[in-house]
Amino acid sequence: ENQARIIRIQKSFAGKESIVEPGRYYVGRGPVLMVTGQGRLKFRQCVIYLFSDLLLVTMVTATGSYKIKQKLMVVDMKVSNLNSDICENGFVIAVPSLNKAFRFQAQSTEERDLWTRRLRQVIAEECSHRRTYDFDVEFPKFYSDPHIKSAYIL
Repeated sequence: ENQARIIRIQKSFAGKESIVEPGRYYVGRGPVLMVTGQGRLKFRQCVIYLFSDLLLVTMVTATGSYKIKQKLMVVDMKVSNLNSDICENGFVIAVPSLNKAFRFQAQSTEERDLWTRRLRQVIAEECSHRRTYDFDVEFPKFYSDPHIKSAYIL
């Protein structure tokens, strides 16, 4: 069922980019405003899709499909609330590996808190699934993903 849902979501995107990956599961989606600019802020309507290992930032096209604007791996992200009088209900997704930060505004404080809580939970879960190689051990560690029936070497 999860795989079928991801395929349905993928079909709503403009272009042929695949988002189907083994072990990936859908968490949620929702409309937010993307905040850009420094002095004079611009607000653009977008829809974010959260998966177990990926966040997609999309914009609606003239045909009603979605165009992927940003594809962010959750293990690279850090999330915090944006405390600003200009941007109420804002939150920031920082991606240090890209040296970028993405600002969003939710429709309410409750929605912002829900997104930041969900994002932090997914980041923590994905990071706990990833293992780093221990150089004190002579043999590689085996990584077992509960969503995949086999194990593989890191």
